[in-house]
Amino acid sequence: MICSELFCDCKIVRNFLKNMADNTKYKEYFLGAYHHVYNRGVNKGLIFKDQQDYIIFIKRLRFYKIKYKIDILFYCLMPNHFHLATKQLTEQSLSKMMQFLTNGYAMYFNRRHKRAGHLFESKFKAILANEDELLELSRYIHLNPLMAKIVNKSENWSWSSYLDYVGLRNGTLCNKKEVLQNMSPLEYKNFIYEDIERMRETKEYEKILRLVEECE
Repeated sequence: MICSELFCDCKIVRNFLKNMADNTKYKEYFLGAYHHVYNRGVNKGLIFKDQQDYIIFIKRLRFYKIKYKIDILFYCLMPNHFHLATKQLTEQSLSKMMQFLTNGYAMYFNRRHKRAGHLFESKFKAILANEDELLELSRYIHLNPLMAKIVNKSENWSWSSYLDYVGLRNGTLCNKKEVLQNMSPLEYKNFIYEDIERMRETKEYEKILRLVEECE
C-alpha cells in the first residue's frame, strides 16, 4: 500500500485519504501551498535497501528543496515508499523538485544495485492539504513504521523526521515550527501516541485501511 498499514481515529485524516482518490486534488501548485507528496516502488518493490540508500535520498532532498525553495515540513521514508509534507515558498512548481529528486535517485539506485528499468511505480502524487490538517497529517506519517510493524516504537526508526519533532535529534531538514507552533517536543510525543491502544482495539482502523486500498 502507498500509505502502509496505518490508521488514525480522526475525521481530518479520513477526509484527507478520501481526497487521495480525487484527481482534482492533484498537482495544484501555488505560492504557500501545502502538499502531501508520496510514491512507492514499482510492483511494491524496495526503493531503499540499506542505510546508504536512505542517506543519499535525504541528501538529494536537502539539495533540491534549497534549490527550488520548497519547505519540507516532515517526512517518512519506508522500505518501499516515501511520504513528504511540503510548502511552496515561491511560485516555482514542486514538480521540478520532485522530478530531479526521484529521477536522479532512481539512476543512483539502479547503478548501485545493478538493475535497470523504472524504480518508482508512477509519477509522484501531490495532494493539496490545508494548514489545519498538518498536525494530524504529521501523526499519520510519523506512525507509518510503527503501524507497519517495522519497529515496536517510533523512536527506533531513523528515517523520518519524528526524532527531530520529539527532541531526540537536532535535524535541520524540516521546518518544524510550521507544524508545532507552540507545542513542546514532549507535548508532540504525547499527541503522537494518544489513543493508539484504543485505535488498535476499535474498528476505526478498518475504515482507514479500506480507504488506503482505494487509493492504490
